[in-house]
Amino acid sequence: MGELLGNDVLKICGKLKEISGTELKAAQEKLDIPRRSSSPLQLRIAEKVVEKGIENLDQEEKKEWGKLENNFGIEKVWAQEMILVNQESPLVEIEVTAISLGDVAIVGLPGEVFVEYGLRIKEEAKFKQVLVTQLCNGCAGYIPTKEAFSQPTGYEQRLARSSKLIPEAGNIITRTALDLLAF
Repeated sequence: MGELLGNDVLKICGKLKEISGTELKAAQEKLDIPRRSSSPLQLRIAEKVVEKGIENLDQEEKKEWGKLENNFGIEKVWAQEMILVNQESPLVEIEVTAISLGDVAIVGLPGEVFVEYGLRIKEEAKFKQVLVTQLCNGCAGYIPTKEAFSQPTGYEQRLARSSKLIPEAGNIITRTALDLLAF
């Protein structure tokens, strides 16, 4: 395996091009992004699901829970996640990083961002090549697009410790990354 990888690296080295400009620049910014929270009704239902199971909900509760559950079949897990995330701080500190060398830039984002954000950064940044990396400087969980929150299914936008930022978070993070790349 190592030999195969080494051979591929040697092939690529022959195709390398010199980077114009040699000034290394770096910037970072910490942000406090608000966390989403559940309504009192949703929390009460989640506690009931954890304690007694979904079969013990009344019709109103089942209807409300149906909006949240997305038919994943693991109601108690999602209910427990909802309870736990609502016990966390109302603000989530994240850090966005940008590094450039000549016409190449690297952006570090603190979560699993939807591809639309990375594509927007690449399109709007004033660099020949932009590498957008995820899970840098911590993990803020899934960062879906605002539009994804209006979709009826999807675990990435389901309120949990793995997806807790407000729907606008991705746009805030993307704008911050682009501002940092302005150096």
